[in-house]
Amino acid sequence: MAFMGLSAYAQTDAILWKVTGKGLTKPTYIFGTIHITCGADKVLTPQLDSLLAKTDILATEINFTDPSEVRKIMASENEVALKKINELLTSSEFKTVDSLMQAIKNDTLIKYNNKSLMSLMSMFLISPQIVGCDKPEVIDLLITIKAYGQAKKMIGLDGFEFQKALLDSIPLFEQKQWLLDFCNNLEKSKQEFKALETAYYNQKSTQLYNISFKTNPEFAKYEDIFLTQRNTKWVKYLTNNMKTNSFFVAVGAAHLGGSNGLIALLKKQGYKLTPIRIR
Repeated sequence: MAFMGLSAYAQTDAILWKVTGKGLTKPTYIFGTIHITCGADKVLTPQLDSLLAKTDILATEINFTDPSEVRKIMASENEVALKKINELLTSSEFKTVDSLMQAIKNDTLIKYNNKSLMSLMSMFLISPQIVGCDKPEVIDLLITIKAYGQAKKMIGLDGFEFQKALLDSIPLFEQKQWLLDFCNNLEKSKQEFKALETAYYNQKSTQLYNISFKTNPEFAKYEDIFLTQRNTKWVKYLTNNMKTNSFFVAVGAAHLGGSNGLIALLKKQGYKLTPIRIR
């Protein structure tokens, strides 16, 4: 029943798109993920499993089945930052972040003094106080598990070191400001995550793009390196390979929308993009 009426469903936006045309013998699918969530089962349905099974390759931002990638991720967790937290923050700022650390992690900031500012931000962003549940799920990882169960070939479009380098390229003074803004506006951060999650489960990629970047000036400043350059690289890879292999592409949903998003770029290449409602 899940597939009946898909073609009749009138929509112009989605987090799941079918790519056809230009001589493709099998369709490729573009699926936008929300990296951390409490309701993965709302989109990881039997319908999605079936479409994944019909493709040849799963393409995610990072290939979690690559042992070298896993080693890099694990090594980063023990990595010591070039500058300690108490060297980057004033005494007053340290107290502000420490208060949130105690509230969120029931721990002291000094314990994480060797961590980077971005690692602290990540720690806070995936906390139950922000996402709303004790055990948030990573949709990208769950998709990988499904593909592994189907014995599917998997590739990483970026790689962990590439993504880490992107974050590290942001000047420390801006990282510091992002962290302090987060700590001083916790309720705002909760509301922004809830808005993002609501847009995601309403399957609105354009709205997700706007929330992720257009309403956050600090991220909009880096849209070119975070989104546009990567989207362009990914589309080039897909156009070079979709004729010989069909792909199920699962990447952050913010990559789908906008004039330089994956959907628009693939359309510009002459492919037909059909939105699919996940049921």
